[in-house]
Amino acid sequence: WSPDGSKIAFASERDGDYEIFVMNADGTNKIQLTSNYGIDDSEPSWSPDGSKIVFTSDRDVPDRDSRDIYVMSSAGGITTRLTEDSYSDADPRWAPRKMGVEITESSVIIPNASSFRETLTVQGLTATARKAVVRIETDLGSGSGFIIDPDGLILTNNHVIRDATEITVHLEDGTSKAGEIIGRDMVRDLALLKIEATELSVLELGDASQIALGQQVVVLGYPLDADSVNVTSGFVSSVEFDRGRNVIWIKTDSAINPGNSGGPLLNLQGQVVGVVSSKLVGIAVEGVGYAISANTVEACLPQLQAE
Repeated sequence: WSPDGSKIAFASERDGDYEIFVMNADGTNKIQLTSNYGIDDSEPSWSPDGSKIVFTSDRDVPDRDSRDIYVMSSAGGITTRLTEDSYSDADPRWAPRKMGVEITESSVIIPNASSFRETLTVQGLTATARKAVVRIETDLGSGSGFIIDPDGLILTNNHVIRDATEITVHLEDGTSKAGEIIGRDMVRDLALLKIEATELSVLELGDASQIALGQQVVVLGYPLDADSVNVTSGFVSSVEFDRGRNVIWIKTDSAINPGNSGGPLLNLQGQVVGVVSSKLVGIAVEGVGYAISANTVEACLPQLQAE
């Protein structure tokens, strides 16, 4: 990943030997940076400021039996050789590594830190929370989201609104509003929208430290182009940390279908413990869905609001 999370550098042998390419984080706009027939350039790594890429190559080795380390600009020019010996030099990485998401009070997990809240039935929870769950329709598809501020701030997945030129937010009362993108985090697949409205019902982000295996959770959203809120319920299967993207994932067996993306995963106290993001699909795979934990969202939210 580039330091700002907008691009990916990678090596590919698509032209007969390994060359270095860069593409956008969503896989578009692939650009070839090196082009040397019969020479392998690979193992790219970004500099902390994103201006250079370090990589390995056998371009200056006559027999191609060893590799050296090189640096080039992020646009693919001004290449400098850093090592020159008879050994294979590999796996270059810049140091220090890029700073991660800033740690805030909300991103620190303190077990048993939440105050007591009344446990609701799934029916009671749905009746209370559904007013804050929205359907997001774009010129490319549809998904879900939920209101986190009474003045019209809506949280969803970035992939729900990615590449969209038109965004319409449908509220539970039947009204529709044009949606504006306030900020998005492509690495953690989060997006913040704004609609012109006031005094809206909201959902509160909960505390991920209270998540336990086997805990019952509820998914609300608009799957399969549904016109009204759908509810499914299941249990927390596991809590997993993705070190590469700095995301805490909540895995659940709650039924998740296309269109649920961006909707809330709720505990029985009515708090959002995760943002529904994906469903694992494959042969002999059933009932495996993932949500981005509320603590990950809390850590990223100030940056989303500041963009």
